[in-house]
Amino acid sequence: MNEGLTVHKTTARLLRKLEELKRESANLFNKRDEMLTYEYPHLVSLYLTLIGQLQYEEFSLDVEVKVLSLRLSLIQAYINRNQYPDFEAVEEKVRIEKENYQRLLNEKMEDIKAAKEYLASPLLSQEDSRELKALYVLLVKKLHPDINPGQPESHKELFLKVVAAYKSQDLATLRQILLMVETDSMENLPEETLQDQIGKLEDTVRRIKERIDELEAQFPFDIREKIYDKKWVAEQQGLIKESIEALKVKKQSLEQILMAYRSWKPESLS
Repeated sequence: MNEGLTVHKTTARLLRKLEELKRESANLFNKRDEMLTYEYPHLVSLYLTLIGQLQYEEFSLDVEVKVLSLRLSLIQAYINRNQYPDFEAVEEKVRIEKENYQRLLNEKMEDIKAAKEYLASPLLSQEDSRELKALYVLLVKKLHPDINPGQPESHKELFLKVVAAYKSQDLATLRQILLMVETDSMENLPEETLQDQIGKLEDTVRRIKERIDELEAQFPFDIREKIYDKKWVAEQQGLIKESIEALKVKKQSLEQILMAYRSWKPESLS
């Protein structure tokens, strides 16, 4: 009698623990999805609108100044030798350097693209990849409309989530969905199975917390509070505008020097 009561209490405790973990994991999934689906594009849009456009203008001017400086230094080398500058040769070297700048810009764009892909989907180990495929096959059997005619509308929606999670390699979501559609009554499951499910859910909670922490430390979530602070935004804009004005002055000065260089003649021909 006591033994049966102990088993019942243990099972009840495990079931409570399982339900708590299911609620916690569901809340964490919702938080992560909200961050990636709604917050991310909104924060990036805000940043690009308020600061990014000015940064692009600053970067473009900086490239123009660097190109002008290179052109002048190449021409100056001819003047130092008291020779007519070979402008075609100069422009060819400048063209090559421009291509290097463009490659640099392309690499930055690739970095941004890679960062977005990283934010959108977790990286999986070989073991996780095998579990991902196994869960996908299992969930397709349980939720595919053609295999399960007459299933509730909620299961059809879950099936679409399964497909999306599989494509994005979102193992944690597949684990969560499996728990939601288990057909066996939890009360009738053996304690060993309950313990196993608790262990998996605890691992899921740990991973999703780590993922959220990673997101919080990365752009644009690391400026979430700042981007809504008008004073901080104004300060950033002010600093960039000062840099832009300084670059414009430097560019104008270099262009004037370049004009003078183009009319220069060697001393023997002056």
